[in-house]
Amino acid sequence: MDKVFVVELDDAAEQVQGSLWEDTINNRLNPGQGALDTAGFVAAVHRAGWAGHWGVEIISNAQRAKPVAVAVRDTYEASMATFDAAEKLLG
Repeated sequence: MDKVFVVELDDAAEQVQGSLWEDTINNRLNPGQGALDTAGFVAAVHRAGWAGHWGVEIISNAQRAKPVAVAVRDTYEASMATFDAAEKLLG
């Protein structure tokens, strides 16, 4: 953990759409809204000793199409739900 300075979250569909690069820049989802175990990831990083900053990196056509205030609200709500779910896993 002494080499980590930020942890970023996002989510993804189970199947890659197009190339991995195209999927990465066009189809990422808010945490908890895809097939990845984002709450489990957050819990595992906490168990490993992480107590630093978190970022959310949502690169997607759908996110870019939203008004900024809506995108920020949606991402905040999804992220907080993920942290709440991770907290339950941690007990």
